Amino acid sequence: MRRVAAILLLFSLLSAFAGSPTELYLQGNRAYEEGDFAEAIEAYNSAIAMGGNDSRLFYNLGNAYFRAGLIGEAVLAYERALYLAPRDKDIQHNLDFVRRTRVDVIADKDGNPIRSLYEDTPVGFFYNLLGKFTFGEFILASAIFTMLATLTLFFGIILRGRKKRVFKGLSIAFWSIAIVILIPYAFKKTHIWDSDKAIVIAPKAELRSAPSPTSQLNYTLRPGHE
Repeated sequence: MRRVAAILLLFSLLSAFAGSPTELYLQGNRAYEEGDFAEAIEAYNSAIAMGGNDSRLFYNLGNAYFRAGLIGEAVLAYERALYLAPRDKDIQHNLDFVRRTRVDVIADKDGNPIRSLYEDTPVGFFYNLLGKFTFGEFILASAIFTMLATLTLFFGIILRGRKKRVFKGLSIAFWSIAIVILIPYAFKKTHIWDSDKAIVIAPKAELRSAPSPTSQLNYTLRPGHE
């Protein structure tokens, strides 16, 4: 009876693993290596649907989309991977490469590519700097300085004389740093959730001067445009 129960438990564990995000991720990798990019995409997306949220998963999904010729979907997958691992050079390299393969770019009347209004400004520098860190890193840094502030405050209470003033001063400084760190965290989180940024994955998207199909056509966006 115990042997039967053990066998049933083993089968249940194997069944659970077979449908887990990890197994689907590995299944996608095998399909990718065999050149079956459609199967790889399906496996990776199934892993994501089951809760998979790893930068390598989105990175491989982007690779599969690119090899399948789906530029817009590839850009979106790489962007999600970069959000989870903002300093990963491989993800950034592939994202930049895919962006360069887009059919066309939005240009001004002189043919120059239109760039972000903030790209070469302090605001653009600040935004790019925020992109190098994850939410978890902001929270971790703030938590460390909060603990240091609490510890130095404790010593500032129990000590006497000059040491008391020094530790209280350090506590105030650490509290200030912990709070300041949360400001860019809040800015980044608000910017991401309230952002109107989009990535074109349809064959084309037409930008017209008014919300009417007969209005003047200003631009035609191709897959991968952001």
